[in-house]
Amino acid sequence: MSDDASLIERKKAQSGKVSYSEPVVLHKSREMTIELIPYSIPHSDREEFAGTLKVTHRNPLKNKDREISLDPAALQMLTETLNKLSPVMTAGAEGTYVAFQVADGSVLTKQEPEVLSKAIGGLISQPEVIELLKEGRLALNVSEAVRSALRLGEMKAALCELQALLDSGVVDEAAYQEWCGRHSWSFGVEYLSRDDVRAITTGDKIDLLLPRIVSGYREIIELKRPNEDVLLWDDTHRNFFFAAGVSRAIGQVHRYLDMLADFARHGLLDAQEIVAYHPSATIVIGRSTDWAKEQHRALHGLNARLNRIEVITYDYLLSRARRLLEVVA
Repeated sequence: MSDDASLIERKKAQSGKVSYSEPVVLHKSREMTIELIPYSIPHSDREEFAGTLKVTHRNPLKNKDREISLDPAALQMLTETLNKLSPVMTAGAEGTYVAFQVADGSVLTKQEPEVLSKAIGGLISQPEVIELLKEGRLALNVSEAVRSALRLGEMKAALCELQALLDSGVVDEAAYQEWCGRHSWSFGVEYLSRDDVRAITTGDKIDLLLPRIVSGYREIIELKRPNEDVLLWDDTHRNFFFAAGVSRAIGQVHRYLDMLADFARHGLLDAQEIVAYHPSATIVIGRSTDWAKEQHRALHGLNARLNRIEVITYDYLLSRARRLLEVVA
């Protein structure tokens, strides 16, 4: 696509509360990555174009800088990106938009038909585009590349959606359960699908049941609200400890693991393909964007003392998914 035309896709989050678009990498080095994650928040009289500047450090335990200096190139890119996204995020509807740069430097998503026709005509008349259309053998490779790009695009869009849900203050567990159900890969490359079955006994219904790719044995995912506390500080003994909500979730998951091990050792009664053998569980709760390195260290230590149960925050889940995307991209 030419430099003065671009496709911007805006999607509605499954919660229906926000819309979001693909993240834009403003800066990337061996130490950190800075991304702009744009989203739109609807109000009764307008739509507000908001966003998150995401700073991801390769080693979050060593770096916790809050102030970021942008060089002229990064600042210029941010300005150009905001100019492109602003009309899309305030247009009033989801969809795929074609944005054209015009002479005065502004970006238009709506224009007279003859202006748009001329711009599109110029785009598809470019020699490199014509050559791609003429080469039949290249078309198959392009098709395969497009399918791969679409899959990666879906993964990137999924991360944007989760980031938008978290940053817009959505705390409904059902919204995150629905997202995790559609994107089980975010828990790791060995979890590429989920089971439709959630009831392991008559009275025990879990949030997600994920099969491992190699063994097929099931693992439990328990989701709690992102606004819950994860760690608290004990002034007397000078150490962090799990907050009450986390402790309750651990007890809940402990029971689920017992029930799953007992009732699905050779397959559930009504779903023989669901087998559990020494199952484990992951609890997702709270956020950790403003944590100090001592809190990350404390969570790691507390998890190390648990047996087949791991507690992570929604920001940990986002980080895992981003690392996986970096590997497969």
